[in-house]
Amino acid sequence: MNKTIIIGNPLANTYGMARSLKKQGREVILILEPSRFDTIKYSRYVDKIHKVEKLDDIIPTLLNNYGNEPNPPVLFCGSDTTISLIDNNYDLLKDRFVFFNAGKQGLINCYMNKCGTFPIAEKHGFSIIKTWVIKQKDSIPNDIVYPCLIKGNNSTKSTKQDMAICSNLDELKQSLKDGIEYLVQEYIQKEYELDIIGLSCNHGENVLIPAVVRKIRDELQRQSCYFRLDDIRDYPDLNVDKLKEFIHELKYEGIFSIEVLAYGGKYYFLEANLRNDGCAWVYTAAGINYPHLWALYGEKQLDTENMEQLKASTPLFLMSQDDIYNLIEGKVSFIQWLKDFHKAGASFNAYFKDPLYTLMDFSIHVKQGLKLVLRKCFSVNIH
Repeated sequence: MNKTIIIGNPLANTYGMARSLKKQGREVILILEPSRFDTIKYSRYVDKIHKVEKLDDIIPTLLNNYGNEPNPPVLFCGSDTTISLIDNNYDLLKDRFVFFNAGKQGLINCYMNKCGTFPIAEKHGFSIIKTWVIKQKDSIPNDIVYPCLIKGNNSTKSTKQDMAICSNLDELKQSLKDGIEYLVQEYIQKEYELDIIGLSCNHGENVLIPAVVRKIRDELQRQSCYFRLDDIRDYPDLNVDKLKEFIHELKYEGIFSIEVLAYGGKYYFLEANLRNDGCAWVYTAAGINYPHLWALYGEKQLDTENMEQLKASTPLFLMSQDDIYNLIEGKVSFIQWLKDFHKAGASFNAYFKDPLYTLMDFSIHVKQGLKLVLRKCFSVNIH
């Protein structure tokens, strides 16, 4: 087996990939990007960790330790920051490693500007929400439709905390922050949202998309708390061939996700993530282990011609630990939450075969939950 190396933060995305790879008996090496949390070091699914002090140390760490392997190590990126870094070093890494790419240095970074993929998505059959770009907070177009949704155009330079729904111009002005290029979109009260996660090989010649994530509880700044994996055939109006054509035009190969919202009989394109998606663990739980398939591809052991015949076991519900905050905030009743918990066939980080990691991760949520109660119930200003 080729070495498998995850580059990412210590959150659910990285942990899901580690579990997926270890499930197949693979050694898991982690290059951990700077973070105030390091709970993943307690996991039995990570064999070796290189913790870097700054992002600029990731590439030297990769090359110095694994740049001369007889069989090129297979890389996995668990965050926008890390795929951006790998893409910017494509020419340096391409002959030594197998990694998510679009066949040319810097191309994934171009696609990480969300509005850059809108024309391609529209070409392949998606509806596009009316959108404005604000590069500076003092340059606001005067034809914006309210209410509107704002979010960073590039997620390497913004977070979910920069997202907001604004009812008027004053709210929009108050929500904009310096140094962030924003997308402003007409706000659509969606019927539901889908996260379509797949695997592309041979730069889009072979694409696997067997199932979709249907988001059930999905707060603006706390996304994918509770969701269900459905067979993609349950959505006959979602044109799978068009999805594959979109990925093929990007010339991308690797794990990816495409987010869309449904409204009025149309699917509106939101964004494409050219990296592993945080929701991807539910696919592994349902029998489609994308990280293992990508590793097989890197080893030239994957039957790409027949991989599209793979099917996931659906429906399958997954609950995130973050869903407990929806209970604390009263967004879901205790009885309903218990019913949903009972239905869940998978979870992100609560995994009792990995007890020490689960305990340490749970302790973080307990602390955050207590802070939330203090802020909400007793108006204590605590961070």
